[in-house]
Amino acid sequence: MRVMLRWFALACLVSFLLCSSVFFFGGDKVDESEIVLNALTIASGDWNPVWSPGYGHLAMYLPALAIWLIALGMQASGMAGSHTDALYLLFSDGAAYRIVRFVYTLADVGTSLVFARIIWNLSRKKLLVASFLVYVLVSPDTWFYANYIRTDTLVSFFSACAVLVLVRSHTRLKPYLLGLSLGAAIACKYSAVVYVALIALLLLPYGDNPRRFPDRLRVTMVAAVMTVAATFVFQPLYDYSGIVAAIHTHLSGSHFTKEIVPLADRWARLWSLILKLEPLAALMLVAMLGGLIQLRKTAPLLLAVVLGIAPFALSNFSREYWLLPFADALRAAAWVGASCLVLSLGRRFGATALRTSLGIVSLAVLALAIARFSSLASSHAVPQDGLSNEEAARRWLYLHIANRKPLIYAYEKNYQLPRAYSFANYDDAAIFSRVFIFRRTKFAPLHEMFHRELYGHDYAEFSSLAEIPQLRLSVGADSGSVVPKLCAGKRCFSAKSIDCSEKSRARFSSCIAFAWDMDRPELREDLSQISLMLAPQVTDFTTCWYDCDNPDAEVPLYRKHNGSVALLGIADRLFARAQVVPLKKVARMDTRGEEVFLVTTPDAYRSWLPKQVQGKEKDVAAFFAKTIDARLVQYFDAGKGPRIEVYALRPSARK
Repeated sequence: MRVMLRWFALACLVSFLLCSSVFFFGGDKVDESEIVLNALTIASGDWNPVWSPGYGHLAMYLPALAIWLIALGMQASGMAGSHTDALYLLFSDGAAYRIVRFVYTLADVGTSLVFARIIWNLSRKKLLVASFLVYVLVSPDTWFYANYIRTDTLVSFFSACAVLVLVRSHTRLKPYLLGLSLGAAIACKYSAVVYVALIALLLLPYGDNPRRFPDRLRVTMVAAVMTVAATFVFQPLYDYSGIVAAIHTHLSGSHFTKEIVPLADRWARLWSLILKLEPLAALMLVAMLGGLIQLRKTAPLLLAVVLGIAPFALSNFSREYWLLPFADALRAAAWVGASCLVLSLGRRFGATALRTSLGIVSLAVLALAIARFSSLASSHAVPQDGLSNEEAARRWLYLHIANRKPLIYAYEKNYQLPRAYSFANYDDAAIFSRVFIFRRTKFAPLHEMFHRELYGHDYAEFSSLAEIPQLRLSVGADSGSVVPKLCAGKRCFSAKSIDCSEKSRARFSSCIAFAWDMDRPELREDLSQISLMLAPQVTDFTTCWYDCDNPDAEVPLYRKHNGSVALLGIADRLFARAQVVPLKKVARMDTRGEEVFLVTTPDAYRSWLPKQVQGKEKDVAAFFAKTIDARLVQYFDAGKGPRIEVYALRPSARK
């Protein structure tokens, strides 16, 4: 009981220190969003995540469960009127990101505690266990990725559980627990399939494995079947057909062709990524060799280190965070190797030498903790105020272009683009959401949340920055004498009479026109609450708002209604359109003689340019403008984040 209390206290301490990082929330990161938004969708009742074949569904089911429980608590406590409202609140203010990060950070905590337990089982030295946990807490990647959602964190946890099952004493549940752990790891990310090789240790006549080969073979088959079954159970809707293509992509480098390099260069890059995660990797690789002294006990952990690096040794598309399971296992193996050496010295030279060795290890860890304290503190620094380049560009677009001039976002591999939405229609606006996820046709509940966010909060922000022009409506004089009104919720405003435009006069034999002053607080808050109140017989009319100077403005609109026409229903007649276009199509696209603005970043187009100009920072923008026949209108590089540029495509060349 006392031992359990000590482990519980240790778990609480590690959890508090590590999970505190989620309170330093610096905003959502684009490549985290698919996990978070999938989790939100699952929490709303859609159990089929939309995710590339390389990643598993369990990584989204776990945070979805946390989000669902919190939303249920919000509803029960009266903080939200319904489950949908609770999910929207979690979606709109970034709370969902904090929740998912917290779940993944708990996995980090679990990994450290599981490896600590493994070190205890193999060494029985409390000081070694404590020094390992202290080192984990000051490791650069531990703190950084506690603020970054990565499925590799869950792979690390479940693979560590598999190793723990193998190093503990034999029980009848051993093959079942091993298969369950491996299946869960694979259900988080397909690269974890390499850890299935751990099952082969059950075939070897060592440790507490059965002495007879048929018995060992039976236990091994049970573990293998359990692994396959758990993989399917944890992600029943997973599309396994795409795994082979995903493996080919990462091994061939076809995702980004510039990354196809010789094998020696790939290994050099892989080593640099390892050092980015663990600066003492070389020393730890040497230390883990001490585990060979007790190979029968340490074999599962040493094999986990080898398997953790195996999937990426040949990859042309490796990333440092993929190596998290390898780095975690390497640290534990280094501590186990050191413990084997220390215990060997103790047996040879006595208790004094043992205590001295343990003291040296502890002092070394303490020195590392002090040396890394500054970088650890900086990772928890509260983000400084000040506009990022993305925010500055977004505000400039609101004031000068958005919803008045056609807008194009150049879409390659960079998503750090400003959110200056086109409200012309929901489908177009959805493309400029937090991430590209909204381009997909599924996620109906999530689309509803985004619809609510876009036309509520985001429109209010847009209208607070941009000048709001008058809304104009033209109808035939024979449509009736009822003066139309514009309503925002229950508050309605009467129109004032204005002169008809030439287009409207050409459309109607006798024309009357109306306008509303949109510079009212009620009309700046929520676009989805605004509607035109017309006489039912007025079914033929023209409107314009932001795009009144556009050649396509005031195109006649025929719409049956029961006295109310929502502005969202005719938004394509009120705003300039915006779209996402790949760079290769920009140079030859037809802008219909209009001035169209392009928003992009050098990060997106630099690799698209010829190699002779890619490294020349001063010439890149000019060369890009010449290539697509455009002029650079504005750029933003004084703030944080990548430089963002706005170009005007020359209309004369695109008629």
